[in-house]
Amino acid sequence: MALLQKDSAVQKEDVVTLLKKSFFASSINDRYQKQFADTLNKYDKPNAPALNTFISALINRRQLKFKAARDLLLRAIYAAEKNGQTYYLYVFYNQLAYTQTDMGNAVASLYSYRQAKKQAGALNNEYYQAVVNLNISDVYTNVQFYAQALVYLNEAQAYCSKYPDKDISLANNINVNKGEVFFQQKRSDSLDVYAERINKANDQIVDIDRCRMRFAAYQLLLKQKYTDAITIIKKLVKDTTAYAYDADRWNLAECYFNNHQPDSAKLILQNLLAGNSQNEAPELRYKYCQLLATIAEQANDYHNASLNSRLALKQAEKFAHNLVELGDLSSQIRLDQIESSYLADTQAYKRERVLLIMAIASSVLVVLVIGMFYYSTKQKRHYEQLLYAAKRKTLAYMNSHEVRRHLSNILGLCALLEDGDFNQEEFATFNKYMLESARQMDESLKSVEQELSGDE
Repeated sequence: MALLQKDSAVQKEDVVTLLKKSFFASSINDRYQKQFADTLNKYDKPNAPALNTFISALINRRQLKFKAARDLLLRAIYAAEKNGQTYYLYVFYNQLAYTQTDMGNAVASLYSYRQAKKQAGALNNEYYQAVVNLNISDVYTNVQFYAQALVYLNEAQAYCSKYPDKDISLANNINVNKGEVFFQQKRSDSLDVYAERINKANDQIVDIDRCRMRFAAYQLLLKQKYTDAITIIKKLVKDTTAYAYDADRWNLAECYFNNHQPDSAKLILQNLLAGNSQNEAPELRYKYCQLLATIAEQANDYHNASLNSRLALKQAEKFAHNLVELGDLSSQIRLDQIESSYLADTQAYKRERVLLIMAIASSVLVVLVIGMFYYSTKQKRHYEQLLYAAKRKTLAYMNSHEVRRHLSNILGLCALLEDGDFNQEEFATFNKYMLESARQMDESLKSVEQELSGDE
């Protein structure tokens, strides 16, 4: 299997992408699960248990068996932790958070995203951090923390702005989530901007056509064109080939109610509460019960209105409890970020300190070398001056005692020759002395020459 023979980091990303496409996007490859398992056991035996469990989790999540998918993902996480596989932990925690979101457990989902964020930090990967920020925004949108959701979306957007050509699909998904937030906030103008961006986006968003239909329905809902919105949302709900969204069924129920079709709205809400949804989010169930109470009250059915109001109150209490836990988790995530930033700054400080110490040491070494060279040069000049002075004394001595002595002898003989009248024999004697003095003077001059040249 070529994927399992690539560079380790690239290999893991490619394997995870292949498994998601093969077993979550469609059921076509379910019959090949055993062949995939055999291949993983053959080429990647250490990680095979975690990855095979991950495949089963993807299949169960696609089949909306969320509890089974959650349990399988916890087993996969345990296997990855045992094997020290940080990237797989990042992937599995993200998938666990998706599943917990599907089950309506915002607190558990946010906790899992916190763990995924830690793994992304350990991998020192900005893209993984941006993906987790995008996913966390889903949790905050679901619990109506819209300002928090936009904070995390803006952090993810900062990555896309930094690397505009690196991952277009991430930027598109950020646009989708921002559009969802603006719909919930009923900010029609902002929703129109992001709906336009999604319409112009390349087909790099999961279920791009359904996403465009959903945003078209959002625009109609904010314009209170409920009949047109119902037509679109009914297509989304009836498409059994796609991943189900309880939000679509809630929007349809609300459309029916606002379009004066309370019976249709009531039927959808009762189905959602009766167990046709595995999403037990109290924030959703509160809305379902509250709308059922309103419908009953308008029909003068005060018994059911009171019953649903009490159920709504119970869900509101659970939701309030969850909000407290979510607030604590939000603080912990921010503290994790501060701690991670502090550790990064500490590491950077240590690196800079080492570089500074090396620079100082190098500077000191250069100064020492220059100082030694200067001292050596100064000493050399000092010794040269001493040698020069010694040579001057030697030359002065030779000049006064050797050269001038022979020169004086020659000059004295020359003076005698000028003053007297000598016979041939005396002249020959004078000539002999003069030649000897000249020879000795020549020897003395040669000694002076040798002393000056320093050859001897």
